[in-house]
Amino acid sequence: MVIIGSNASRLVFDEQPSQYHASRSSLEAIARYYAVTYGEKKIRFNCVLPCTVIKPENNSFFTEDNKVSQMLKRITPLGRMGTAQDIVNLVCFLCSDKSSFITGQSFIVDGGLSLRGQESIARDLLDLRHPKN
Repeated sequence: MVIIGSNASRLVFDEQPSQYHASRSSLEAIARYYAVTYGEKKIRFNCVLPCTVIKPENNSFFTEDNKVSQMLKRITPLGRMGTAQDIVNLVCFLCSDKSSFITGQSFIVDGGLSLRGQESIARDLLDLRHPKN
């Protein structure tokens, strides 16, 4: 079983209400609970936590000249926005025998964005970068 959650289970997004954040956190807890409960039956539960990704429903918004798209690409270590296919690829792996010893885990799929500090992102966006040693 793969539960699709959101990185809002770990990060606060001002545009989303508290109920959204709480429900996304609950999805991770449910995956862990069921992973333990059904492990003896060899039923695995994992959670995928995507960031904002390009999908058919929002493809017309996230165009190349869209300022939000440009900003997300700039601050994401992999230099691009994720796509629905990126999420599908992980789900397919988690549903395959290749992941047979993985259960109760949550996977953030964000191109490395959650690894960056807020101050570093702010400096980057304001062109106030520290000189690198």
